[in-house]
Amino acid sequence: MVGKQLLALCQQINSGVNQLTNQNETLRLQLQTAAIELAVAATEAVLNKSMADGSVQVDGIIRQFVKELDGETSITVFLNPGDHANLLMQVKSTELAGVLSNLKLVAVDDVPSGTCRAANSMNTLRTDLLTRLATIRERWMESLNVARTGHRSADAIS
Repeated sequence: MVGKQLLALCQQINSGVNQLTNQNETLRLQLQTAAIELAVAATEAVLNKSMADGSVQVDGIIRQFVKELDGETSITVFLNPGDHANLLMQVKSTELAGVLSNLKLVAVDDVPSGTCRAANSMNTLRTDLLTRLATIRERWMESLNVARTGHRSADAIS
């Protein structure tokens, strides 16, 4: 009789531990998701403020364009006039001049701040900082999903 009661108690304890483990995993994933969303929202707010006050830095986008169009000649980069002016000021104080020496930079009113278009005779590339941020968010969420799926698979095996 005592053995059956002890066995039932152990099963209840095991069930409780499993339930707490599942709740803990759910809460952990919710917190990780919230952390990603918060980081993206904060970064987006900073980018929007930078774009609004004309202090956005587009040199990273231009470097990526040059990398993607490697070996291409006659690359024209179209920028927002404010971003264009900021970029020209940056060139004076950095090694960016070497990157830009083979490019034609054009200020265009219809290009929003934080956006760049690069074109040569064969290709046109366009990107903006908010789209790049959305891509980063998507990759983080996919990684979190992969980690969650892998964790559950590991739990199922054990």
